Amino acid sequence: MDISSDDIVGKVNIKNKLHEIAYFDMASLCALMSKVKIKGVEKGCVTKFARSTKRIPSYFEHVDALHAQHDSSST
Repeated sequence: MDISSDDIVGKVNIKNKLHEIAYFDMASLCALMSKVKIKGVEKGCVTKFARSTKRIPSYFEHVDALHAQHDSSST
């Protein structure tokens, strides 16, 4: 039975992971370079428009409103 190099590499990786789990104090953990974003609202100056739940009308809604104003004024 031939053992391929992929099998050996896989076994070594599994062994290393198990070693990290068993001896987590000796594991080489590095500090994060950037701050982790957590849930919640960002702190800082936020405009009223940015906090609004009202959506911005589409272009077609602007055109429909313009035509409605134009039709009502012409009659």
